[in-house]
Amino acid sequence: MKIELEIERLVLRGVPVADREALMAVVRGELERLAADHAARGVVADTSRDVGAIDVGSIPLRPGASLQQTGGHIARAVWRGVMSAHHPPAGGGPERSA
Repeated sequence: MKIELEIERLVLRGVPVADREALMAVVRGELERLAADHAARGVVADTSRDVGAIDVGSIPLRPGASLQQTGGHIARAVWRGVMSAHHPPAGGGPERSA
C-alpha cells in the first residue's frame, strides 16, 4: 500500500528559521509513522482518493516544547485532518478545504 501526502504550505510562526528544517523532519517522520500504523491496522482504505485541500486551522503549541514534541503535535493535527477528510462523518457534513 502506498500513501502519498503532499503538504503545499505549512506556516510556522514563532519557530526560529534555524529550527524549521529539523522541525519538518520530525513532522515527516511522525506522519510516516502514523500512516504506517494505520495501514498496518487496516484503518486506511486500500483505494486511491484525492481528498483535496485540508485546512487544519491554527495548531496551538506549548511554549518551551521541544522540536520533537512540537513536530509530533503538528503531525497528529495534520493526520486528524487527513483522516477526517478520508472518512467524513455520517450525515454528509461539509468537506474541510482551504
